[in-house]
Amino acid sequence: MISIDDLRSICGSLEDVSEQAHFEKTSFRTKKRIFATFDAKTNLVCVKLEEADQYIYNKLNPEIYWPLSNKWGSLGWTHVKIEAIEKDAFLEILMKAYSLSSPKVHPHESN
Repeated sequence: MISIDDLRSICGSLEDVSEQAHFEKTSFRTKKRIFATFDAKTNLVCVKLEEADQYIYNKLNPEIYWPLSNKWGSLGWTHVKIEAIEKDAFLEILMKAYSLSSPKVHPHESN
């Protein structure tokens, strides 16, 4: 299980990440690009993934990962049920989202 404090701690350790209000949610962003939001009312995190990753995660466990039910879902935005996810799995998915929003980190780059 992940808490908002865990989310803040993880995001706070990432380069160039800030926490800001985004409508009635809390957003985490690099520069002006959001990569994750937290909704305290539903206790859900929403992350931006590549569509292929969104599909894979949803097929692996649709009770934990599912696309938003609007146009944003078709662009890779994915709900994550944080009360049901292990910390390592959450860290993996959050880093994928972060890498898409960071100009310095690219998910398909090899070192």
